[in-house]
Amino acid sequence: MNVLVCVAIAIALTASPSSASIGLSSTPEIVGTILDSNGKPAAGVPISVNPIPSGPSFITVSKKDGTFALAAIPPGAYGISVETQTACAFSDAIGVAIGYTTFVHLRLTDNMCNGISSW
Repeated sequence: MNVLVCVAIAIALTASPSSASIGLSSTPEIVGTILDSNGKPAAGVPISVNPIPSGPSFITVSKKDGTFALAAIPPGAYGISVETQTACAFSDAIGVAIGYTTFVHLRLTDNMCNGISSW
């Protein structure tokens, strides 16, 4: 039996709730949604998935409905960062494992983040 421990997502610098969950997949992947500060889907937002402690990042852009996906991500721990000119969102560490999909839900905050991440 495969077991994956995943730390719940928490957005830095805000009290807005967010979450992560896990499903079965043939290859590791991260799937999620991003909302603006008003709770509406955020389209065209660049999303960076960063290996912890270091390594090359994986970049994607959210679709019109605020969804995003990255497939074939190597197993390991990652942090997700999103920065626009007027808003940001960061995740705590999430786990990615072979055979699982990690679902992530993020919400932007209306402030400048100045490149500060929570990991």
